[in-house]
Amino acid sequence: MPRDLATSQYCWLLIVQKDHINLHEWLDRDSPQFNKTLKKAIFHYVPRTKHEGRLKVCIATSEMKAAAWKYGHHSQVLLDGTFGISDKKMLLFIVMGIDKANHGVPLAFLLFSALALNQKTAAGYDTDILKRLLNAWRSAMGTVPISKSSESPSPLHPLLSIQSLKPHLQ
Repeated sequence: MPRDLATSQYCWLLIVQKDHINLHEWLDRDSPQFNKTLKKAIFHYVPRTKHEGRLKVCIATSEMKAAAWKYGHHSQVLLDGTFGISDKKMLLFIVMGIDKANHGVPLAFLLFSALALNQKTAAGYDTDILKRLLNAWRSAMGTVPISKSSESPSPLHPLLSIQSLKPHLQ
């Protein structure tokens, strides 16, 4: 272990604070660890505040926001889900648009924890959480004029279909 953690190049590996405390410190303007770039990119943050709750962090950089208007407005967007990205039961969904070369372009990252009582990380999501986070993304995108000659603003309108993830009970 290094003698001085504050100057060690590996100090970030040795921090023993809980993840949500680190995140809160990075987003709190009064904290010495405040990160202006991260604060600007995070459009939706809900800390886990109770045992049954979830941590929710949604991220879109300015480049991702520009790409959302270019590749996601009145166009099909895709969700790519990754389960268990850490030992903290975190789920990550990447909202992607498709460029002219048919390559996926990331438009937003939707990161959230599984509920504490879930034994499997993949059981930590359903259409409700995805709808809420996608609506937060759409709201964060604001509006853009329909055309340069128009004065009427238009909200982001991605084309997306979410199939029910729960089996139908009869």
